[in-house]
Amino acid sequence: MLSGLNPPAIANQITPGNDLLLDIPDVALPGLVKVRLLSAMGKTEEFWLLSSVPDPATGSALLASFGFDNDAIPEVKFPIRVEKTQILMFLARVGGRYYGVQREIKVGRISRGGKP
Repeated sequence: MLSGLNPPAIANQITPGNDLLLDIPDVALPGLVKVRLLSAMGKTEEFWLLSSVPDPATGSALLASFGFDNDAIPEVKFPIRVEKTQILMFLARVGGRYYGVQREIKVGRISRGGKP
């Protein structure tokens, strides 16, 4: 998941992001879901959202990336399309260091008439 970042991030260089918020539903139906990414750390330079399920069209795990000016509030809201259960990883580069947090979003279907 990390190889597509510029500059590349190495898993052992990522510090747990206790001041990062990855706001997604725990459970969703297939389709669009709202995502909110927020950093409470000063000097946040960039955000990335990656998925454990690569996009079938591109083969990329990178779902979104955002850059910030020094005076910008590091927060974004946007929709993503989910079709199956996956782990989402939110990475932020702050002062040249990487911080991350991850959460699972379970994707299910509504059963009708007792049939899954």
